[in-house]
Amino acid sequence: MSTKKIERKRNLTLPIIIKKKIDGLNYDKKDDLITIYSAILQSQDFFKTDFSAVYGYTPVSHKQLDKYTTEHRRRKAIKFLEENGLLEVNRSYSNYDDNVYPMSYRIPPMMVSKTVQWKIEDNKINKKIKENIKKYVNCRSKAITKVKLAKSRYFKTFTIDLEPALKAIEQKTFEDVKGLLKQLKMDVSDVNIMEMINVESDSYSLTGNMLKNQIINAEGGHRLIYILQQRMINESRVSNIADGFFYFKRNKTNNRLDTNLTSLASYLRPFIKYNNNKEELVNVDLKNSQPFFFYTLLLREENKINKDELKLFGELVTGGTLYEYLCDKWIGEMDRENMKKNLFKILYSKNNSYRKLKQFFNSIFPSINQYIEEKKEVEHNQIAIQMQKMESNTILDIILPKLFKKNIVPLTIHDSFIVGRSEVDVVMDAIYEVCEELYNCIPSLHQDKMEIAYVDEVKYSIEEDITGLDLNKIRKNMKGFVIDKKLMKLMGYNDKDDWDFFEQHPEIWALADITYEDEYGIERFDMNDYIVTPEYNAYVEEQINKMEIN
Repeated sequence: MSTKKIERKRNLTLPIIIKKKIDGLNYDKKDDLITIYSAILQSQDFFKTDFSAVYGYTPVSHKQLDKYTTEHRRRKAIKFLEENGLLEVNRSYSNYDDNVYPMSYRIPPMMVSKTVQWKIEDNKINKKIKENIKKYVNCRSKAITKVKLAKSRYFKTFTIDLEPALKAIEQKTFEDVKGLLKQLKMDVSDVNIMEMINVESDSYSLTGNMLKNQIINAEGGHRLIYILQQRMINESRVSNIADGFFYFKRNKTNNRLDTNLTSLASYLRPFIKYNNNKEELVNVDLKNSQPFFFYTLLLREENKINKDELKLFGELVTGGTLYEYLCDKWIGEMDRENMKKNLFKILYSKNNSYRKLKQFFNSIFPSINQYIEEKKEVEHNQIAIQMQKMESNTILDIILPKLFKKNIVPLTIHDSFIVGRSEVDVVMDAIYEVCEELYNCIPSLHQDKMEIAYVDEVKYSIEEDITGLDLNKIRKNMKGFVIDKKLMKLMGYNDKDDWDFFEQHPEIWALADITYEDEYGIERFDMNDYIVTPEYNAYVEEQINKMEIN
């Protein structure tokens, strides 16, 4: 008679307020409830829409929700959580251009809190968790053939110093809240801030929750929920690494390697442990990386570019000083980090957006600007994809195998390598050699020790107000609306006039959830990517009825 194998008990992450609520409820399979929150938090790793981050809803597919349980058990669990006020569900599907986007879920704002671990007792769920981890470890995708050695080392030796990392997340949350309160001109003691961000109950009688409610209801205070959500997401990420929930895959669009490390906030990277921490870790990266690969594109079509412009652009890029040069040319104040973001807007956004920035760039590099606009005329994301493919091919398919032969197996974060101190010179020589051979030019490199640092002053980039409207006031009346084809038609627009519609009706643009933030933190627009809310449906129906009556 065969005995049933008892699987190792795994941990899943959830907000502490939710955990305490579930502890006090009667439900026959509580582990099922925890898998729902785990799926939501894991999905938020890839959830970068600014508007949706403010509202808190995360699209999660049924496939993701059913990863550890069955459809029947998942439906029952979600219904129970909803009925007990522990989960909010937006059941309106977004159906646009024949694409269907999944329903979205959010943790109630007053229950967004620090996270804790829940030990899974259900043997079947533990078995499925093990199978999912094993699926990534044993993946033999052709796309990662050349990086399989790095993958092997990654799964065997990559981990994180969990407790210090969690402490750093708490500290970062504290600094973010403090920065927000400074903007809101609210005087709150450090003790009360710490009490609020670490509150373990949603009871309104607690000082922390009274303060949270006061901040949320202040003009611009909704950003507090975003900050607390980021804490949950970052705590989930470091806990996943500590518990062995790894992913390691090549992106099908740009061929980049996506891992737990690439999604980890930069201030948490010093807490990683790799190759048994045999020596101090150092990060080696390409300065002006994306402009460098863009420059190599220009060299291929130099007959289209003014020679003096190309020479100046090349000198700035290979010297690693392009952003500083543009800052000097900008009328007014502009720091390097913001100029970097602005250059990406120039390179990657649609031709009819960010006109002021593009006029500025055009005044310095007119023929390069013309080349950019011609390349983006049909598909505005082609330059970005092309450069990222060049970067991933250079880093992962050429430099990495060269390093393997020298018995160096680094961690990679797109355009950078994390290696031991003794390996830095070999890595830098390999980068120089490959770039010289492939592109007949070499980039500037930068190296820095993986040191722990905290941000003193927080700068918020949530919701760049492109329309000049007061989004906070608008949000009080209507939330998360997007355009409807029927409404467009009634207002005299064709189906393909989306962009014209938004330009001429900024009041709807401001409400439309059509923005997303790419991996560089740049706000982009995508008419195919939004979440339809019940409020939106009611609003559009009301507008259509009014227009049909008239």
